[in-house]
Amino acid sequence: MEDYQGLDNWFEDQDGFIWFLTDHGMFRYDGAGLMPLKSDPIDLNSLSSNRIKDVIQDEQGVFWITTRNSGLNAYDPMEGKFAHYRHDANDSTSLSTDNLFFLQKPRTASSG
Repeated sequence: MEDYQGLDNWFEDQDGFIWFLTDHGMFRYDGAGLMPLKSDPIDLNSLSSNRIKDVIQDEQGVFWITTRNSGLNAYDPMEGKFAHYRHDANDSTSLSTDNLFFLQKPRTASSG
């Protein structure tokens, strides 16, 4: 039960699943139970941090996940793979910080 404490936010994905965002990872509720999505320091194909702040899902179904002090994660649920984006002081095209709190989808002509 400790994993579900520190609930920061929640998100409904394109398939209608509810995701709970916590300081202990993300948890998908499917109506019957919770499936964790967590960081594992020895598994590079996991979240970069459990301290999840925000998430959006793009049109291709990829989840873009912000973390506190560990950058941005892209999670493709169809492939079960993560990509990590971090600040690099030697790369001017990298993120400006690893301490990200929210995401916003760009406006399109169809979204008003």
